[in-house]
Amino acid sequence: MFEPANHLKGERVFLRSPLPADLEQIFAMSRRNQERLRPFLAWASKPVTLDSAQSLISSLPKLREERRAFHYLILFDGNAVGAISAHSIDQPKRSCELGFWIEKDFEGKGIVSEAVTVFERELFRVEFERIVLSASEHNFRSAAVARRLGFTFVARREKARCDQERWVDLLVFEKRK
Repeated sequence: MFEPANHLKGERVFLRSPLPADLEQIFAMSRRNQERLRPFLAWASKPVTLDSAQSLISSLPKLREERRAFHYLILFDGNAVGAISAHSIDQPKRSCELGFWIEKDFEGKGIVSEAVTVFERELFRVEFERIVLSASEHNFRSAAVARRLGFTFVARREKARCDQERWVDLLVFEKRK
């Protein structure tokens, strides 16, 4: 229960758990997108170094084993173009929060929507009952993905997150099995 497959296949995307061999690619992608993602993702506000990328990759098997988080690379045409994860897992409530990001050059191509759909299907298959997606009030693309894929808007958490020295509201969406 609560353990999705290591590899998930969609029509155009392939999701797989990151491997130690992905270190350089994850580091390069993170560095390329850090400034753009800083307002929306907590990790992007911290320095991204080769050591921090190595530390992240090293932590993923334990997080998976303990069922605290499930991380995947999003592959498109065989290349990693982003990441998606289930985190903040509450096993008794069978719920999790979904997070994702994609390289700028791949935005607007339906890749994130497909990745979320594939991952959502797998999470429901392994008996999650509720998936939450939170987006900064300024992250119009993520909010649009949630709405387009049938997530229901459930709350606006005022001043829930500090992004670049300013407090912003989070828009909270959910989908139930």
